[in-house]
Amino acid sequence: MKKLQNLAACSLLILTLTGCKTHDIKKKDSVAEVIIEKKQTALANKRNDLVIEYLEELVARHQNHPDNQQHKLELAQMYLETEQFEPAFDLYNNYVLLYPNDEKVEHAQYHAILAAFYQTLKISKQCDSSDAQRTRDLCKAYLDGEQSTYRDDVRNIYRTCESRLIDKEIYVFNTNLRYKKYQSAQKCLEDLKTKYLVQHPDLEPQMMYLDCKLAHYTQQTDHKSSVVGELLEKFPDSVYTQMAEGLTAPEGNFLRRLLS
Repeated sequence: MKKLQNLAACSLLILTLTGCKTHDIKKKDSVAEVIIEKKQTALANKRNDLVIEYLEELVARHQNHPDNQQHKLELAQMYLETEQFEPAFDLYNNYVLLYPNDEKVEHAQYHAILAAFYQTLKISKQCDSSDAQRTRDLCKAYLDGEQSTYRDDVRNIYRTCESRLIDKEIYVFNTNLRYKKYQSAQKCLEDLKTKYLVQHPDLEPQMMYLDCKLAHYTQQTDHKSSVVGELLEKFPDSVYTQMAEGLTAPEGNFLRRLLS
């Protein structure tokens, strides 16, 4: 009899705890619904600051809500629209990592790229280029995958970031020349050729001009004349050939007459 009483007491306790838990869940869901209504009102009134505040609360405190994933995407979009690019990137990128099989994962991946790319627009070529590097790597990961919806846009962003990275390294090369750090300038030039020349053969006359410029600064007259001669042969109409000739005048004019 005592065992039956104990069993009944345990059953009552379990039912009570279960009931409490169910009540807590319902209460939490009702709180979430109130916040969602407030968010919708703020959205209608174009109060982006409040929309973000309510979405942040939903994402942080109501993770079990059935629309939690949608709330994350909404918050990421609001961050993007209000130019809070780093938190937007974090949310979109985390979404890709957390829900790799979700139907909206490509949307999140593309917008993570956009958020990263927009940060590069605020950075000049003289500054840190890590954001451009990160964006280019994200683009490459997308292009190497099977996604296709945003492929053209991502390819253009990739090319833009690649161009900025090249410009940054050329800037470093010129800075090293200006401060007479010739070994560092030589290293920059070698890195540029190794990293980019195979994929961007159109850079060859520019790289040759930089080589000529380095030879000019280090007073390697014979090498400078040799590079100018090669430029005249391979790229007679290039602006970089004309610039290299300017470093060798009147030698450059003589070489042009000789090859004409």
